[in-house]
Amino acid sequence: MNTQRLPFHRRIGFLVGAGVTLSFFIGSIVLTPIWEAIAEYYHPGPNDNPTWLQGWTAWELVVTGIAILAVGSLFGGVLGWITSRLAVQRLKEISRQAAQPILPGEPLPGPFPEDGDDEITQLATALNRMRQRATEVMDDLATRESARNEWVALVSHDLRTPLAALTTSLDLIDRRISQGQTGDLQFLVRAAQADTERVTHLATDLLEIARLEVDPTLHLEPVDPLELARHAFHTLGPLALKKNVELDLMDQLPGGFEYMDADGRLLLRALENLLANSLQHATKRVTLHLDLLKTKAGRPCVRFTVADDGPGLPETDGQVLFSDLKNHRSRADSSGLGLIVTARVAELHGGHADASNPPGGGATVWFEVATDPAA
Repeated sequence: MNTQRLPFHRRIGFLVGAGVTLSFFIGSIVLTPIWEAIAEYYHPGPNDNPTWLQGWTAWELVVTGIAILAVGSLFGGVLGWITSRLAVQRLKEISRQAAQPILPGEPLPGPFPEDGDDEITQLATALNRMRQRATEVMDDLATRESARNEWVALVSHDLRTPLAALTTSLDLIDRRISQGQTGDLQFLVRAAQADTERVTHLATDLLEIARLEVDPTLHLEPVDPLELARHAFHTLGPLALKKNVELDLMDQLPGGFEYMDADGRLLLRALENLLANSLQHATKRVTLHLDLLKTKAGRPCVRFTVADDGPGLPETDGQVLFSDLKNHRSRADSSGLGLIVTARVAELHGGHADASNPPGGGATVWFEVATDPAA
């Protein structure tokens, strides 16, 4: 906001003071002949005696005072009204605009006129900037609400399937137990366990997204990227073994690089999401690359790249859009929300996430984090 001090002659106080001074000056010119006319009426003839007021009666003084007061009040009131009207006319217009009702879907009142170079102009400028900020906040809330509605619709749809399957499996198990048919329940039990795991993953992703929205604070600590990758490999080892997929790690960080400032828990969660997605679609191999690069802003960052030899990612107009992956390519137990978590974690660390289809086939998904996100 423009808070510079205005020149004295441009301030409203100076203009009002000048108007009042002018009113007194003109008033003295107007009231002098009125006073002389009254004096001539009560005491005609020359009044050279300096003490001529001693010849006035109390009644004459009262009448004269009332007449001069009436004329002075009328004249001063008219001039004061004109002066104040000229000074606050634009202020009244701003108040009129600001008082307009705010209807859903309609723009905020304004913009307010900024013609002039006085305090009212400064007020109008401040209100316009506040209006702009409020509009940006409202647009951001509308975008967040749209995204939230999309998530709710997505999760509601994907929750319905495993819950329905889980209910069916439990009903069949209960029915067969009641009928004494307990010989082939293992398949139904495994199906129920798989559906339960899907629901658990969905709930975990939702809780993580909600936490990042409510409290996006990073708990920074020294993190070894290589150790983080090994931890993720250890966690997802059973899934890779089940899928008969080999996990490889390629560390391309420069020698001597050991730690970076990051939220280790969030980074591990983001990395596990990418690895789990790739394991769901890989044929034989998933490879994790660690590289030290620079962000778009020129800050040093560590990039975690996960590549697989699967069928590749869906494309829109020949390009892979990371924001669309949650709708097309997501592991069965996360409904794509894990990719949203990954992107949000990268953003909080001063980086971003993206994906592509390499010319040789397969898919590549990566996210980067600044080595010092607090900088």
